[in-house]
Amino acid sequence: MDMTRIWPMLGTCLATFIFTIGRPLKACRLARTVLAAAMLAGPANAQGAADIVELLCGRTVHYHTPLIGNQIEYTDPDGQAFLWHPFGGGVVVGDWRLEYPEGEDVQVCYSYPDNALGPGISGDHCFTYGGLIEDIPLEGIRDGDPYDLSSGAAPFALPATPYIPPEGLAGQFPDVVRGPGCSAYVS
Repeated sequence: MDMTRIWPMLGTCLATFIFTIGRPLKACRLARTVLAAAMLAGPANAQGAADIVELLCGRTVHYHTPLIGNQIEYTDPDGQAFLWHPFGGGVVVGDWRLEYPEGEDVQVCYSYPDNALGPGISGDHCFTYGGLIEDIPLEGIRDGDPYDLSSGAAPFALPATPYIPPEGLAGQFPDVVRGPGCSAYVS
């Protein structure tokens, strides 16, 4: 197993634990999950987990699907996810986690309430790294939570179409720094 991605993760969690007088932060919960699964899953899935965390954790992603239209999602280091989409008029709060199906590639899974994305649409969705790369335009990724989706409020009603790339909103919502909770996963 390639431990080069795991040692920084453990160091950050240990330092967090020490400097918060024994109270570990929520970010360490995800670090423990990644570490345990990586140790059980082997090198290929450990690399896949690191790639997924690097792509999503502490970042906001813009994407567009024919079924729903524009969607903007912030994946918080503490395991929560915040999805801003055209239906329902607000931000849907859910969670995200890594899963390691036996004999398959590692997946990132999002859980939102059923029907929150539209009538009859399940709130549970899982993606491999390859699936994410196919769906997310690379220019559609921004560091941090520039739209403050973690507040639970949408900045405005998001239209379903046309696709709104990040540069279309960058003037109104300046870039922010990617949160420190993901630094343990980034080499």
